[in-house]
Amino acid sequence: MFKRNYVLALGIVLLSQPVYAQNTWFVDDDTCPGVGDGSNINPFCSIQDAIDIANIGDKIIVALGTYREAIDFLGKAILVRSTDPADPLVVLGTIIDLTGVNALHAVQCVSGEGPDTMLSGFTITGADVSAGSFPDNAGGGMLIIGSSPTVTCCTFTGNIAQEGGGMYIETGSPLVTNCVFGMNSANFGGGVFVYNATPMITDCVFRRNVSAATGGGFYNSAGAHSIITDCTFEANRATSQGGGMYNFLSSPVITGCTFVCNTAGFGGGGAMFNSTANPIIAQCIFTTNVATADTGGALFNSTGSTVGIVDSTICENVPDQIDGDPITDGGGNIINDICPPPLKLIATGACCVDGNCLTLSATDCGLAGGTYQGDDTDCVIVICPAACPSDINGDGNINVTDLLALLAAWGACP
Repeated sequence: MFKRNYVLALGIVLLSQPVYAQNTWFVDDDTCPGVGDGSNINPFCSIQDAIDIANIGDKIIVALGTYREAIDFLGKAILVRSTDPADPLVVLGTIIDLTGVNALHAVQCVSGEGPDTMLSGFTITGADVSAGSFPDNAGGGMLIIGSSPTVTCCTFTGNIAQEGGGMYIETGSPLVTNCVFGMNSANFGGGVFVYNATPMITDCVFRRNVSAATGGGFYNSAGAHSIITDCTFEANRATSQGGGMYNFLSSPVITGCTFVCNTAGFGGGGAMFNSTANPIIAQCIFTTNVATADTGGALFNSTGSTVGIVDSTICENVPDQIDGDPITDGGGNIINDICPPPLKLIATGACCVDGNCLTLSATDCGLAGGTYQGDDTDCVIVICPAACPSDINGDGNINVTDLLALLAAWGACP
């Protein structure tokens, strides 16, 4: 009798739970300022209006346009995407832009979102959260706290914050793939800031992000265990330490990444600065990075850091390759002032900071099949194209990532 009653009660409970049909909602800024009902023929004007009405498993498809609003996923397991996240022109033309908008983070996941909460195929720009107190001053482009969403095929550019201009991640395990972080700025972590979290960052490009203090491209803070794979860090800059990446009390695993033309100021670590950190670095390339006023052109390892490196190449960084605590050499490394000839193909331009430029000789460039160009000032530009000139991130493939990288750097060169 007890068992039968238990089963009956359980059945009543299950029947009383809401059952959601998976719906597709549509958003198009061409309907603004109308309200719309979210149908294909009468779309919502606002992305947030669609999120507010959506249920578990729903899709929200956003048409080309500029959406001047901040969005919050509200803990919902839904997909918000552009019409074609695989098309870089669609990504470029589907924009969440907070320029001049009285709002904080362009996108936020702070309600326990999981991997079924997905954002795909947007350009996110114009957010400025440089004032105020935490968390209002973190994650201009996207704020992730206690959540693990999936973010794919997005470009974060021109966002500003105290921590994490492009994205701030805390106590979660988000998956971020095929994204571009370009020309964002912050005091700490111009591109991305991670605190006590375990994100997976794969096939992303970090280019020309700026930090007023440390971590131009990326900042791993206390307790961070970021898994960073097949990413490119190029031309990021930190006024103090860690042009490409700054690691503090953290243990990131960095595999198959390229650090090129990153610069650090008075603290050193042109590509990476490690402060009481334990990164593991495998199959990475560090070349033509610059510490402008200190040592550690590629890596600076402060006291208390244990840095393990295996199957990696560190060469032609200025003024030296590695400084501070020695690395743990796992074997297969090339650490030299002169790069092996094939690696000269990585050099795509001059690394110039305040008039001080890294130069490659005409002979070296010629051996690599490149073209040597000099001007009448103190800058020398060397262009050594790879075998596939369109392979911008040098991964051996010409694909959407390369085009997104180009689009992120579009415009006048600073």
